[in-house]
Amino acid sequence: MTPPRIAAFLIALGGFFGSMAWLATHGPLGHGGVLFVGVYAAGFGAMILLWRLWPRSLGAPAIIFLALLARIALLPFPINDDANRYLWEGYIQTQGHNPYAAPPDAPALAHLRPDFWNGINHKDRVTVYGPFAQLLFRLVAMVWPSLLAMKIAMALFDMGIVVVLLRLMSVPTRLTGSSPLPLRHAVLYALNPLVLLAGAGEGHLESVAVFWSVVALWAFVNKRHAVTFLAMGLAVMTKITPIVFLPFLVTRQNLRFLPFVAIPGLLFLPFAGEGAGVIAAHMRFLSTTHFNGPLWALLSPVVSESVLRPACWTTCAVVCAGAFLLVSDRLKACLVAGAALLLCSPTLHPWYLLLLAPLLVIHRSPSLLLLQLTVACMFPVYARYWETGVWRTDAWMLAAELLPVLVLGAWELWRGARHGLRTFSRPQSVSVVIPTLNEEPRLRACIDSVRSQSGDVVQIIVADGGSADATLSIASSMADVEIVRSARGRGVQIRAGVDRARGDVVVVLHADSRLRPGALGRMIAALVRSPHACGGAFGACYDDSRMSMHAVAAINNARARILGIAFGDQAQFFRRGALDGGFPAQVLMEDIELSFRVKASGATVFVPRSVTTSTRRWHTIRYGRNFVKVFFLSTIYVVQRRFGLVRDNGRWYYRAYYGVQP
Repeated sequence: MTPPRIAAFLIALGGFFGSMAWLATHGPLGHGGVLFVGVYAAGFGAMILLWRLWPRSLGAPAIIFLALLARIALLPFPINDDANRYLWEGYIQTQGHNPYAAPPDAPALAHLRPDFWNGINHKDRVTVYGPFAQLLFRLVAMVWPSLLAMKIAMALFDMGIVVVLLRLMSVPTRLTGSSPLPLRHAVLYALNPLVLLAGAGEGHLESVAVFWSVVALWAFVNKRHAVTFLAMGLAVMTKITPIVFLPFLVTRQNLRFLPFVAIPGLLFLPFAGEGAGVIAAHMRFLSTTHFNGPLWALLSPVVSESVLRPACWTTCAVVCAGAFLLVSDRLKACLVAGAALLLCSPTLHPWYLLLLAPLLVIHRSPSLLLLQLTVACMFPVYARYWETGVWRTDAWMLAAELLPVLVLGAWELWRGARHGLRTFSRPQSVSVVIPTLNEEPRLRACIDSVRSQSGDVVQIIVADGGSADATLSIASSMADVEIVRSARGRGVQIRAGVDRARGDVVVVLHADSRLRPGALGRMIAALVRSPHACGGAFGACYDDSRMSMHAVAAINNARARILGIAFGDQAQFFRRGALDGGFPAQVLMEDIELSFRVKASGATVFVPRSVTTSTRRWHTIRYGRNFVKVFFLSTIYVVQRRFGLVRDNGRWYYRAYYGVQP
């Protein structure tokens, strides 16, 4: 590490702790909270610099030490009303009362009101916190009944998250390949100002729920199936929000351990059945409150509240279902589902974002990281409320918080999934595999389009499935073309060609498609810019100027760009040897299966305007009928694949699409 870099690191470290010390001693009051937002932003910027400049010589002990020091520094931060409620619910338990049976303002509890009772929020509502949380509150109230003790308890769980994250990152797993994740990424959680304020500073319960969630994710990655579901059960028995992760942790291999998730439900026993009221309390909260919900803020000017609330939750359900079906990496799917829950919820307090903070260490979404910064625009709302009793969100606050995130999120979505857990070496060479079956009229033009590329191509392989025309004669007449014969079936043929490939990158090009000039060079450049990418697809257009074909091409390209799922006529590519499970030897749907395997093995890239493909299939079948058939069969395949129900190497799909036996 060079002296200038060391100096920059030390300056960032000093700036970070200076910012945190100011936040801890001043809080959001004064100047309408605007100065607080500025100092918070400075601390967040210092955290980003520390992440970027973190020396390799500083390992896990240094991260743990600085994380602990930062949390100690934030303990003097002014308390919030949630911690008052935690202490109240623990206190009344020590007096023999059930927090699920009566709200804080119940007359039967009037004689128990301590000094901090006035600071409790929603005194007319019973608790929404689970039994593990209640037992933790009671323990704190028994040992040291103070708000500081409650914050220390939350900070300890928060430190536990740091330790588990470091453990998750320091050991190679099936997610990361042969190398562990760089430990410097843990700085994005360990020194995150939002995490510090919400945990040690304000003592929010999210630290406990997220701790158990991270333990569940660690156990899932390491195939500790019983621990996975026990920890997830404890997370839900703390606060309900982590339940959104549960569907993504269930696989065919661990399904028999799923009942373990119900075991922590036994913690309700000390509360004599009154805990069932927590469900009603949650439903009341979800149906009557709203504050700072991003989707709510976007739609509320044009949609009535009676429609808005169902629309928000329906959108959340659709996005979660999409993540369940389309995202191969289960941890990334958890991030998508958690983000959908928070962004579609009518209420989004800053500390709710702690649910995503550990996952952003592993899958670093720029827009969600930015939201952890811009959400500080809501602190003036709390400052105004504490000073005047007025609860109001100004339009400029919402704009400053959400507009940058929306712009960056749209760019991130269009750019595609460039970040992955594995890192690959710089590619140097390309093998092109062309599956053929009676392609005499089209093969020569296809091969010529490959030969006209720059010097990246080392191999052209024609994988033939038993052509009866002059296809093989054409291929044989070209000295630089290798021929591989295999059983019929497009995926089977491609697999045979891939097994012969020597290039660092394999491109699958259909015989009725043409590479545009410079396509392979742009592909190599994209993979060099994205070392996390395992593969991807080219942007394609059809050799037909009809608007209907332009529309099909636009849909295909958008799907490949945004979701990483491409069709074969777009020309797919991948790094040789990087696919988990190798190339899928299926007679049909091998292109969708390849897309999922590429996504599971790393990030994806999209190379626009690089392939021209034939519309011959669209000419033999009516446009609308073919469009519906492709959509229907693709959807069935995705659903069956997610539940492990795909059989017979895609033969059923071949019969359904072509109407003949493969």
